[in-house]
Amino acid sequence: MSEVANPQYNPSGVADCIDTNKLPWMPLKGIPGMYIKPARASGESGFFSLIFKLEAGHSLPASVYLGGMDMLVLSGKAEYHQDDSKSILDPGTWGFVSANSRVNSFLALEDTEVLANFYSGVAFLKDDGSLDSLFTAMDVLSMAKKCRCTSCTKFPFGLHVT
Repeated sequence: MSEVANPQYNPSGVADCIDTNKLPWMPLKGIPGMYIKPARASGESGFFSLIFKLEAGHSLPASVYLGGMDMLVLSGKAEYHQDDSKSILDPGTWGFVSANSRVNSFLALEDTEVLANFYSGVAFLKDDGSLDSLFTAMDVLSMAKKCRCTSCTKFPFGLHVT
């Protein structure tokens, strides 16, 4: 890949933007069918932004959001299950998950892409409800550093390391 995500990158924060179409999809370890494109991550505050893709028929495991998370469905269709309610999320649907909330599942009914802003980490749970793994801004930063494509080495995912 010879294109750079944003050759005019300015680390001061003025006019920061990236072309996410040029970023590679990276598989998220331990979550089959899930891929991410990181856009921003802060090691200081724990905030991170990314686009995630979930393949049809795949689901995020039950999760507890340690900070809030807002999301905008970009494409596809998903079923969101929290407490005793289920919702169908179509393109254009915006939602917010408050801190310390448990989400039972997020199932992709079709290949689905979502823009998500995480205010802190997410705890992925095992079937018995115990902790399986954590996903944090530090994981996002680590994934971006390990990627060796031209977009990442010239402009590391637009990540603002603070």
